[in-house]
Amino acid sequence: LEEAMVDELRLLSPSTTLAGYRVRFVTCVLGHPLKWGLYPERTVLYKKDLASYRSDGHAHRVQVDGSTGLLDSYICHDDRKSFSRWLASQDKYALDEAKKLEAMSMRDMPLQDQLRSFLILAPLAVLIYTLFVRGMIFQGLPGWYYVFQRVVAETLLSLRLIERKLV
Repeated sequence: LEEAMVDELRLLSPSTTLAGYRVRFVTCVLGHPLKWGLYPERTVLYKKDLASYRSDGHAHRVQVDGSTGLLDSYICHDDRKSFSRWLASQDKYALDEAKKLEAMSMRDMPLQDQLRSFLILAPLAVLIYTLFVRGMIFQGLPGWYYVFQRVVAETLLSLRLIERKLV
């Protein structure tokens, strides 16, 4: 956590009407913060008696029964796995995500998952989206590294989905 987040948490005076707080993330690549990333905001601080968890592919999500506030500070998401470990993790995540997508009907999927179901288009869409829409083209080598990571991750998912269709 950055010092600004620590300070904000120290000064936090939770309202009795709030069930929790959401936070935005700054994506870092090997210690280099990016201006924009793909990691969505999450509820990270909440009243545990108002929370439940649900599986979502390779991850889990907390659902809070009640309103949440948004913290001003950010959490830095700086995954410093070695490339080999990162790649192995992405392959496992891709398998979990493939199972999730297979279990859902297209009309019940969020738009992002619908796009991920288009096997050949998803990696290309991620390339274009991260480079131009999210501005990674202007982030130097850390931005390009992030773009390539996201394209590899989506390509692994497409390969896993194809593999499952062929077996």
